[in-house]
Amino acid sequence: MRLERWDEATEAFTRCTQQDNDNEYGEAWANIGAIHMRFKDFNKAYSSLTEAYKIKHDSWRVLENLMGVCLALGKWQEAIMHMNTLLTLRNKSQRPVHKVLLL
Repeated sequence: MRLERWDEATEAFTRCTQQDNDNEYGEAWANIGAIHMRFKDFNKAYSSLTEAYKIKHDSWRVLENLMGVCLALGKWQEAIMHMNTLLTLRNKSQRPVHKVLLL
């Protein structure tokens, strides 16, 4: 991905999804989803990120990407659900929610 060799990256991550290690499997699906997002193929990105979320349901990166794809596809209710999950994860981690302060 860093070399922007997208076809090779997609093929490599697809091979990773065929392995047994759940953690790597989830990362591979997330990376495939990110590649599809880059090319604005939101239906494929949605499928890939949904698979990643099944394994990495506590990953804010997967959730944030999945929320963005849901917004792009007009899946409003699901986008709101993922936004709420992101906020819950942030509260559990004791990290403050970023707010724009208006003066």
